[in-house]
Formats: sequence, C-alpha cells, structure tokens
Amino acid sequence: MTDPVTGSATDPAAGLGAGSAAGSVTAAPLWRLHDVRIVVPARAVSMLGDAVLAIVLLLHVQAAGLGVWPVVMLLAVEVVPPVLLIGVAGHVADTYDSKLILMAATGAQTAACVALAFAPNLSLVFALFLVIQVGQAFTGPTWTALMPRVVGEDRIGRYVAFQSGLAAFAGPLGAGLGGALFGLAGMRTAVLIDAVTFALLLVAATLVRTRRGGSEGERSAAPARIRTFAGFSVIRRDPIVWPMMWALVATIVTIGGVNVVDVFLVRDSLHTSAALYGLSEVVAAIGGAVGSVIAARSAVITTQVRVAFAGFAVIGLGCVGAGLAPNFVVYLVFATMIGLANTAVNATFGAVLIRRTAEADRGKAAASLNGLAQVGMLSALLLGGTAGQVFGPRGTFVAAGIAAIAVALGAIAVAYRSMSALEPK
Repeated sequence: MTDPVTGSATDPAAGLGAGSAAGSVTAAPLWRLHDVRIVVPARAVSMLGDAVLAIVLLLHVQAAGLGVWPVVMLLAVEVVPPVLLIGVAGHVADTYDSKLILMAATGAQTAACVALAFAPNLSLVFALFLVIQVGQAFTGPTWTALMPRVVGEDRIGRYVAFQSGLAAFAGPLGAGLGGALFGLAGMRTAVLIDAVTFALLLVAATLVRTRRGGSEGERSAAPARIRTFAGFSVIRRDPIVWPMMWALVATIVTIGGVNVVDVFLVRDSLHTSAALYGLSEVVAAIGGAVGSVIAARSAVITTQVRVAFAGFAVIGLGCVGAGLAPNFVVYLVFATMIGLANTAVNATFGAVLIRRTAEADRGKAAASLNGLAQVGMLSALLLGGTAGQVFGPRGTFVAAGIAAIAVALGAIAVAYRSMSALEPK
C-alpha cells in the first residue's frame, strides 16, 4: 500500500488522538511549500526506480536458468524485512531524528544499488537487495509520519491522494521501462539508473527542512523496550481503523492473487496481443489517477471511511466483471474500475489511519500496516497460483471478486455502529 498519511486534526470527528503537527501550514497551496516541491518529485522518481529494479532483478534471476526457487527467494527477500522489522522500524521512526534516519537509510540503499549493478553472482545480488529492502522498511514509516508536519494536518488527505495517483502510474511505467532497459542495455545499466533515483531521494532527504523525532522529550517519552506489536495495539484501540485494516489485508489476500493469472486471462482467454496487455496496465493506471482525484475531494473523515469501504466492494465487483468479460473492451472497463477503486482505497484508508492515530504513534502504525500488507501479498501470490491451477484465469477472478465483496460487507457490518458515532451531532 501507498504511503498512509493523514488528514485534518481540526476535524471534530478526528477521533483517537489525532495530535496537532508542529509546523502545520494551512494557508499556502501544497506546491508553494518548500518541502513538498522537493519530496513529491523525488519520491515519485524513486517509486519509478523501485518498479524498474523489481522487474530487472526478476528477469535477471529468471535468466540464470536455475528454476523457480531463486525467484521465490527474491520475492521473499522483498517481503521479509518489513515484516521482521515491524517493531524496530516503527520505534525508530517515532523516536529518532527523521532527517538522520532518511539520510542514513537512503545512503545505504544508494550504495547497495551501485554495488548491485556489479554483483558477480546471485548470492551477492540477494544480499544487496536485502540491504535495499531493510532500508525501505525504515524509510517508509519515517516518511509517512513526517508528511503531516510537512504539509499541515488539514491537507494530508490531498497530499496522500496525489502521491497515490503517482504510485498508480509509477508501477506499470517502471515495470515496462525495466523490461525495456533489461532487454536493450542489460541489468547493469538498468540497476545503475535505479541507483540514480535513490541518490535523488537522498538529496531530497538532505534538503527537507521539516524534521520529526530526535528531541529529548520525544526520546524520553518512547517506551523503554521495543515492542513488535506496539503499532497493532494502537490500531486495535480504534473501532473504525481496526476493521478497515483487516478488510484491506483480506482484500489484498483475495485480490492480490489475480496478478498471477492476469496475463493468462488477457492473453489466453481473451486472445489478445502482448501490446494490448500492456495497454490494459496503462488503462488501470488511468483509473488509478481518477481514484486519486476522488480521494482528494473526500476531505471529511466520514466521507473518507465510506469511500474506502465502497472501494473494497468495487474492487470485488471489478474482478467478477473482468473474469466474466466476453471481450477485451469489456475487460478494460472493469480494469479501469479496479484501478480507480484501488487507488481510492489506498488514499482514503491511509488518511483515516494516521488521522485517527496519535502523532507520537504514527511511525509504529505505518510500519505495522506495511508489514501486515506484505504478508498478505505473499499469501495472495501463493493462493493465486493455486487457484489459477484449479479454477483457471476466469474462475480465479470471479472467486476472488466474490470473496472481496464478502469481506467488504463483513467489515462494513462490524464498523457500522462506530461509523454512526462519527456523524456530526
């Protein structure tokens, strides 16, 4: 999930401990803020670079001809660090100076990426990729917790919606670019290009003026020992965010698996070309951009909650429709629907999560959600591969969609009474 960040602390419905952010700027438009002009472009380019690196390493490992297990190991290296470091990364993000964390972690990632381009064997490739992912486990929650102070509590919803829209484009664009670079220039050139994106993010971390953590008061307020599940304890206390989080993870598990069979549905069941498959990814990204606009216009917390829950159901409906699509044009309609709903869910849920989390706990909450989402995605890949063998591409899409709709309805039922408490009196 993209960067969960927050909305307004001044909203009377903000709920659990939505603390005020130091340095909140409420008058100037986002793009007039110094740090926004630095962070947003740098993070967008970095997301593009991450997508390039992921596909390049996948192609590199596959080209080694050692079978499926090295690919599985590569995916595990990507997933395991944010899971194992949930407690440590969240504690560090909420306790220590954000600038130092971002500079140290991004600097290590840059160096590891440069070394990765010259790695002589797969063992070193895995080790250096692990360093990059460990850095990611620390930078993710640190950026997330910092951004409310950068843009001001009352406009984080718009910021995260915009960032989610960029992420919707960065994924497919980076994957396509990575494949092209690997084919035309080879692994080394492609990885060095990603190293440049890390370097740009390092420069951005250096230039950002806003800081969080590191003060004597924040360090003394931190717990004496690191608790792995501290972030989950924070989320568990919120009757709205808790069912939303589990709905998100359950949707990842049910819907994420269709990524395994998506290419088979488009190429084999709908009998289309590779170029048209690429077009479907672009169309889904366009849907994501529309979803980010919808999320940005959902400033009130009750609206954000409803948009998120509706998005869960729409994702399910889109998967059912895509699985039953009689032709490629109809499939594109549902692919657009899925992309739109996915980005709207990411943006609105991210805003609600941090908006209803005390400022001192935002890093822990973000790290916990990220780790749980990674577990969900790994489960989804395994489940999707199995379902594809049993039900085929169409059956997998339909079954996943029905499961996602059931998850959405169940989460809405659990949260209904708490949602009514958010209504203004």
